Amino acid sequence: MKYVIRKPITELKSQGDIERIVDPIVKEKVQAATRGLDKAPEIKAALANPIWMNEAKGIQIKKVRCFAPDVKNPLNVRKNRDISRHEYKRTGHFLNDGNYCIAIYEQILPEGSTAKAKRSFRIVNNLAVASHFKLGNRANRTELYPPVDENGYRLKAVLRQGDSVLLYEKSPEEIYNASAAELCRRLYVVTMIWTDGRVNLRYSQYTRAGKGVAGDYKTGELLRPHIMVSSSKFKALIQNQDFTIDVLGKIKFLKHD
Repeated sequence: MKYVIRKPITELKSQGDIERIVDPIVKEKVQAATRGLDKAPEIKAALANPIWMNEAKGIQIKKVRCFAPDVKNPLNVRKNRDISRHEYKRTGHFLNDGNYCIAIYEQILPEGSTAKAKRSFRIVNNLAVASHFKLGNRANRTELYPPVDENGYRLKAVLRQGDSVLLYEKSPEEIYNASAAELCRRLYVVTMIWTDGRVNLRYSQYTRAGKGVAGDYKTGELLRPHIMVSSSKFKALIQNQDFTIDVLGKIKFLKHD
């Protein structure tokens, strides 16, 4: 299945964008109008001039359909008014612009067991949250993340974009007994939640965006501005669930004696 997006021709910024035009005849005419041009301002200027599908009949190319390779699992938001004979054209597909949170579940093991508890996760996207809190859906509202999932695993943590977390390697005791400087080194912010359960973290005192370096947090490791960790290996205390931070940056633990 390939997805396409319809956009004004003036939004094409590169030869790569033009190459993704679906209709081969339209693509050929646009390529002819921008041949030899590589820079975005040059291409934009060329596309600002009329490009004709049929100049004699006054048919101008104003919008084009382009393949959208970055769209893999779009949200099916609405049914189209006009029913197509093609099933895939009966629904309006929209790119998911972000996930609201990830709920992490953990297997409940018998007391004294030395086995490693299994984990699962549930992603809640922004569309689901909007629908959940919509007043008209109040009567039929369902839980965004139930306390126990379909595997019988218990809810362990809920992570939202913007939450601060304190990372540890083996045990939360590393954090409870840490100095203020060490707490600062372990303080990260959730910047991205992926549909496959990965979470991007940015060091709290670092402001630049970037791709997370995958790998578990290790005590005493060199500071990583960005970290990417899977939900199955996520080890951290979470803001407003395990600790709070006041306006002066002082951390207060909520669940530790």
